[in-house]
Amino acid sequence: MMEMTTRMIRINRKLALAAGLTAVVVGLGTGIAFAAGDTDDSISPANTAFTASNSTNIVFKGSINGLPITVTCKASSISGTTPASGLGPINIANPSFTMCTDSAFGTDTVTTNSTNGHWQLTFIDVANDESGTEPNTGDMLQITIPKAGATFKSTALSSCTITVAPTASANISGAYDDTNTLSFSSASVAVSGSGCTASSSAITGSYKSNTNFHDVS
Repeated sequence: MMEMTTRMIRINRKLALAAGLTAVVVGLGTGIAFAAGDTDDSISPANTAFTASNSTNIVFKGSINGLPITVTCKASSISGTTPASGLGPINIANPSFTMCTDSAFGTDTVTTNSTNGHWQLTFIDVANDESGTEPNTGDMLQITIPKAGATFKSTALSSCTITVAPTASANISGAYDDTNTLSFSSASVAVSGSGCTASSSAITGSYKSNTNFHDVS
C-alpha cells in the first residue's frame, strides 16, 4: 500500500511538472505572437490612393560574371490604395524605374511585370507599441516582388538579362517613418542571370508618398 501511494505521488508530481511546462510553452508562444506587433491595427486614411516617388536615387548593388556592378535609377514610383481595414497586403501597380545607369557605363532598362502575381505592399507594425501614441517610430513597409517580377538589361552587357526573384516571390522591407517616407538600406533580393552569372542584389533608396498615412488601433 505504501509503495502504491509513493508511485501515485510521483505520477502526480510528473503530471504537475508537465502542466507547468505546458503553461510556460503557451506563455512563450503568446509572447512571440505579441512581439510580432499590433496586427489588429488599420491604416489611416483607409481606402485612399497614394503615389510614392523616390526622394533619393534607388541604387542596386550586385555582381555580374564575378565583377561588382551598381545600377542607379534617378526616377522611380510606387502607387496603390491603402486597405479598407487591416495592414495589408494590398496589391500595388508595377513599380517604375527610369533614368537608370550603371557603373559599367551602360544605360539600363528596368522592366517590371505581374505575370506571376501582383506586386504587394504590407504595413508591419513595430512590436510592443500597443500602449503608444500613433504615429510613432519603428514601423516598416514590406514590398512583395512576384516571381520573376523585374528584369534588368544594360547597354554595356547586351547579352545579359538579370531577373529579380527568379524562382519564387521575394520580400524586401524598409523603415517607415509613420508619415510618408519609406527607406531601404541594403535590402537583399535574389537574382539570376541569363547570358551571364549574377549574385543577389542589395537595394538602397527612399520613397516619399504624396499622402501621409500611419497605423491606428
